[in-house]
Order: sequence, then structure tokens, then C-alpha cells
Amino acid sequence: MKITIEDINQFEKRTKIINKVIEKKSNMPVLLTFLLSATEDNCMIRATDLETGCRINVSDLVTISDPGNICLPAKSFYALIKGKHGSLDIETSAPGSSHSALIGSMKMNGINPEEFPVWPNVEGIPSPVLNLATTLKKVSFAMGVSDTRYIINGLNLDCNEKKAVATDGHRLAVYDLNIDTTDLKDNIVIPSKAVKVLELLPENAKLSIDTRFALFSFENIEVITRRLEGTFPKWQVVLPATADLTTTVNVFRAELISKIENTMKAIDKKVLSLYVRGDKLVIFGINPDRGELRETIQLLNFSQGDFQRFDFTGKYLIETLKSSTDETVSIKQPDKCTGPLMIDNTVMMPAKDDARPKDSLQYDVAPCDRLPEMASSDNLQAEIAA
Repeated sequence: MKITIEDINQFEKRTKIINKVIEKKSNMPVLLTFLLSATEDNCMIRATDLETGCRINVSDLVTISDPGNICLPAKSFYALIKGKHGSLDIETSAPGSSHSALIGSMKMNGINPEEFPVWPNVEGIPSPVLNLATTLKKVSFAMGVSDTRYIINGLNLDCNEKKAVATDGHRLAVYDLNIDTTDLKDNIVIPSKAVKVLELLPENAKLSIDTRFALFSFENIEVITRRLEGTFPKWQVVLPATADLTTTVNVFRAELISKIENTMKAIDKKVLSLYVRGDKLVIFGINPDRGELRETIQLLNFSQGDFQRFDFTGKYLIETLKSSTDETVSIKQPDKCTGPLMIDNTVMMPAKDDARPKDSLQYDVAPCDRLPEMASSDNLQAEIAA
């Protein structure tokens, strides 16, 4: 094989996404490489970790002198071309000899391309998906991380309800899925790595599925991922009814993030509380070894209702707030604490603070009433387990 990359800079920009797919360590050396294949009129790059794969068309960026293919180590290749401009020749060794390539002035050892995994064939009818990257970013922060309940380590594309959903048992994020289809009614749960790759790609895609895989097609790039097996939790039962969300407060988003971060650092505490006093939203934390701290934020408006104290994990609320780009944030709560908080498109479950003494006089807010079914983290966890 002999090809010439005409513009190294553009080649690197288009193909660097494969570094998000390739594993940093693997017992299978071929999974640390990408497959570069060229026919007379087509040149493709492929990478996979056996769960998520990426295929990129670079035909418009190269000149093909002699067709062929080879597997090259991704780490070494991208270290070689990083920051370079101009053109670059790639020429492989003769068939039957060692699998290596002369790339510029470097002889790079490769792997037999016949060892590279086969690209699955997905025959489903493509369905257009608009604003895919934005949709995924709105909910992906709530995915589980290395959870033993493997299904919640992914993101659910509910094509029947036309919603993108993610949960880790502590919060539940839901956002509209703009998919143009009447035939596709599946729940497609895709792994977190595929989600992170898709967030870096253009907004609009075409989605094709079969019983095992989901294929996302863009102009020059295709991403294929294995669908996670299992039943995703019944997220609909966790969402509070809109009519029940009678208490609403609005504050500046950046200020709320800053005050939560300051409180967590000052008292070295993960679980904090929110409550309203007059025209202020109070962030309260206590640590028997450090003391207690109350940070206040001016309310932009406060609807009629009785905002009850809400205990929350600071990290989870910060991630929720950072997923938004709006200047202000709306925090909604069912009247008389009959459910969790609703923050934009995310349901926040109350956290437990076992270190907080019960009925202590140092708290100037009344504790929440006992939450009903499906209104606590325990109940969401139970639904996930089911």
C-alpha cells in the first residue's frame, strides 16, 4: 500500500476521535491499533474496543497510489503527526514480509490487518436524529460509573417516548430526543464510552439499529456500539407530576455553583442542605470537626408554596447545574415536600446525612416530612434493582 496524506493537519483533526475509542491498555495488541485501508477510490480508518467502534472516511484527504491495508499503533502514529503541516507519505512493506510501514522518515511496526475485528453489519432503516450531541450532554452526567447494575452505566434512548434518559440512582436526567421516526419504538441503551464519543461529533446523525448494535452515521464518520443488555429502570414513575411542582425558586446558576463549592471546601462535607429564608436561598452545611456554614443567595423570584429543607450531595447537584448553559436555574419542589427536587430537566433525590443529629436546636429549619413512594434515593435504587 502507498498513499499520501495531502493535509496532515486536517487529517489529524478528522481522525483524532479514534483515540477516544481505542483502549489505553489491552491484552489484545490489535485493539491498540487502528486499521488503515485503501482501495482504488476509497480510504478508511477504523478503530474499536469490541464494544464501541468508529469508522472514518478520509478519501478526500489522501491520494492513493497503491491499494492495501495495515494496522498501525495509534499512540505512536498520532505522536508522530501531531502539530505537523503539509503532506506525508505512508508506504507499507511488501506482502508476506513483516507488517511495517514507512511513514515519512520513520519505520513503524504494525500488525497483520487480518487480525483486526470485523465491522458488524447493521441493516436497520436509518432514522434522522437532530441535536444529538446537545441532547446527550444534557443527560450524560447522570450515568452510573462502574455500577454493579451494569444497565445504568449507559444512556437510554427511549425512542417510544422520544426521550434521552440517564440515572445513577441518585439523580435522574431526562431530555427530549429529536428523532424523526414512526417505526422505531425500541429502548436503546448505549455504553458510556459511545456517549462520550458521540458528544464530540456533529449534532445531526442517522440512527440504525438491530438486535445487538446501534449505528450512528454522520457525513464522514460512523460510530457503532453494542447495545447494553437488560431492562432500563421505569424512569417515568420517578418524575413528579407537573401539577405537583407548586413551589419554585429561581437563582443565578453560576452563583449557586460557586456557593455550593465554597461550602463543601470550607467545612469538608459532601452532603449539604438547601432551604429558603425570606427572599434568600440558603446553602447550609455542618461538620462536627469544622463547624457550620450558611451561604445565602438572593432569590430572583419565589412562587407561592412552602419550600422545605432538602439534603443533597454537593457533587451531584454541581454536575447537574453545569450541564446547563442558562444564566438562571429553576428549582422546583412539590408542595409540603411530597417529592424530590426538579432542577431543569433533572430529578434530584434527597441524600442521607447520618452525621447530622436529629431534632438539634442548631437547625433553624424543620426536617422534611417522610417522602412517599418513589420520592427518595432508596426507592429509585429499588426500581433500578427491579
